[in-house]
Amino acid sequence: MSDYSQGPGWWQASDGKWYPPQQAAPAAPAAPWGAAPPAGMAYGTPGYQAPTTNGMAIAALVCGVSCLGVGFITCGIGAVAAIPAVILGHMARRQIRESNGAQQGEGMALAGLITGYIGLGILALVIVLFIIGAASDTSTTNDFGLQLNALAGR
Repeated sequence: MSDYSQGPGWWQASDGKWYPPQQAAPAAPAAPWGAAPPAGMAYGTPGYQAPTTNGMAIAALVCGVSCLGVGFITCGIGAVAAIPAVILGHMARRQIRESNGAQQGEGMALAGLITGYIGLGILALVIVLFIIGAASDTSTTNDFGLQLNALAGR
């Protein structure tokens, strides 16, 4: 050990001292090309994983929006898509909550839920209006063309 290099092969340690070649640590054997790194060494530092959007949240939003669009056009028949919107919205919100930030799409799931519940409300309103309309029918025939008066015995 010396404060100055004494010739070829001498090496400087982290303490700033120079050591003779006999005290050098043996070099590790080189791994063959394409071999895995030694145990304890990673291939590289893991990169940032961006959160993914939950697929059920997207499906809930699509079902909810389509049930509103088709529901208004077809007088409530399109509200059948409201049921999957509500189910998928609840499932997506639970998955997003349990993912601890790995998934996103809470807003889409909530929008799917809201539009699904609105679609169910439209469906219920159409059914109620249909029942009221059928109960207040004053015509002499029903939907099957039978005479109501004949059935009533008049």
